[in-house]
Amino acid sequence: MTKRLIVLVPHEDDETLSMWPAMHYLACDYETHFVFLTRGEVTATSLRLDGGVGGTQPCLSHPYVHNHVQEQFELPTVEEIGLARLHEGMSAAGAMAMVPPLTASGAVFTHDENLGTAYGSSGSASSTAPWTEEGVAKADAVIRKYLDAYPNTVFWSMSPTDGHPDHAACGVALRRLKGTPHLSVSDPNYLAPDPVYGAALVNARFWVSKVWWNTPAGQHGSRMGEQCAWWPNNYPGNYSDAALNFTRRAEYTAWIKSRVIPAYTAWNPAAGSFAIGAGHSTPSQFSNCFGAPPPYVASALWHG
Repeated sequence: MTKRLIVLVPHEDDETLSMWPAMHYLACDYETHFVFLTRGEVTATSLRLDGGVGGTQPCLSHPYVHNHVQEQFELPTVEEIGLARLHEGMSAAGAMAMVPPLTASGAVFTHDENLGTAYGSSGSASSTAPWTEEGVAKADAVIRKYLDAYPNTVFWSMSPTDGHPDHAACGVALRRLKGTPHLSVSDPNYLAPDPVYGAALVNARFWVSKVWWNTPAGQHGSRMGEQCAWWPNNYPGNYSDAALNFTRRAEYTAWIKSRVIPAYTAWNPAAGSFAIGAGHSTPSQFSNCFGAPPPYVASALWHG
């Protein structure tokens, strides 16, 4: 039987910032599918690329805003930003699959569901807007689609306690299907497993972005009651999962810095690469998780 993991990725970069232990499964010969739910077209990227016209936000890797006229590149459209971001995520997934194997290398697959920006909050671009039932329904349809295609599979998503509506909507949808078998039926947070899909999701896992670790509990309870990507099982309330107690954490982290993050720092506008993830969209999260980027050097390229 094929060992398989499906990683539900609300936005390109979530697989690296939060669910990078998927790399361990790839190293253990798991067929791993990264399902990108959105392309994340609406980001701060446009403000950081349009410094000569209306942008005001500098990049973290250099002390100035871009000027596309001076740098001689065409500003990407919203659609092009989405395609560039999708390409970053696919490249990051491919880099994860190249980590030296423990047993045999697992195959990597990527899927573009393109639910639309801010699907979880029904069109609101705010990262702190409440998730909506409409957003949960969209995520639920995607999960059922992959459950039907791959019934013997481990599923991962972001946590239902996550502060971002797209993350939370995906987590809520998966949690409702899985149920909460570790809770008593008398617990007010208990959910009965879905009669069709619940048994197949007994090993489903939920991940909390590091950015939310120290924030108050969300509408589904304590954030630390779910998996924590950066060091699993070292926090109160986390589930015990021997498969995630790996000893190669330092090696994996070094691999992410040297091989995976470059997918999010690639700067080549002529080829459609705009260093979106770690350069323009969520640079502070990359810095928070992996350390600040190298000091700016005047002789360096824009995003060396």
